[in-house]
Amino acid sequence: MIYLYEKHQKDDRLNLIQPNISRRTILSLMMSQSTIAVAAPVLAKANSVISKTPKAINGYQFMDEGNIYQLADIIGPQKEDLNINNRQYEQFSKAALNQALQTHAHTVNHLDIKNRWGIKIVRLPLIKKNDKQEKDRINGNNYGYMTQMLLAQGHGRVNPQSDDHEFIQQLLQIEDRARQKQKGLWALKWYRVRNANELDDARDSVGGFHVFSGVVKKVGAYKGRRFLNFGEDYNEDVTATISSRDARKWIKNDFDFEALEGQRIRFRGVAEWINGPSIALTHSQTLEILQQ
Repeated sequence: MIYLYEKHQKDDRLNLIQPNISRRTILSLMMSQSTIAVAAPVLAKANSVISKTPKAINGYQFMDEGNIYQLADIIGPQKEDLNINNRQYEQFSKAALNQALQTHAHTVNHLDIKNRWGIKIVRLPLIKKNDKQEKDRINGNNYGYMTQMLLAQGHGRVNPQSDDHEFIQQLLQIEDRARQKQKGLWALKWYRVRNANELDDARDSVGGFHVFSGVVKKVGAYKGRRFLNFGEDYNEDVTATISSRDARKWIKNDFDFEALEGQRIRFRGVAEWINGPSIALTHSQTLEILQQ
């Protein structure tokens, strides 16, 4: 069962509330944060120009002349989320995207990626209006894309989608710096990196996209599917899972699952409650091996 959380006005305690909603509704919400790759080349498929009045839907999606677009490799809070805590900071990340859309020229790099509802996944180059050569500088860094700027300011988190692994690695580094400086949403306890080795710290993650960190206690496999367990009892601990299809792709690229035992890793995704918080890793860049 997935639960909603209601925060008391007087303190930071959280009450568990069992909502009267169907499992199908919950799964639809969670799937809305994921994508499927129709085909995902490293380079953009094509460029286009949108109108002068695009409007942010949230911190990573925007609408232009009836078309909805989603920025690649980033996710932000959504006000439609059933878990009210997952909506925290939504108005600020949305305002940041709106400001960026108004400040910069609207050239769109199209990628061959769509989410499950056919929304196009794109990149927006950071080109200041009236100055095609200028790139934004934030904290002394040159950023060529809007996603990089938003992550640097703490307005979203990395959600790997494209096959441009080098670009995603850059995004992860930008996110890490913003997190260390507690910029934007990273200043809020709700968006902390949860300890995968402590069930109580990860329990409230169910139903939302979160970042986790912990030492892998055991690596399991069943019918090609891989399981990374972070506790002594897999029936009640935090588990990261990789589908058999994705596991084959990772192994083809020389990924060694068995070598993860005893390693500290950081991973991210939507958490479900399946004998404890369970996070499906749908992209190889959702898992980072950290130095001990």
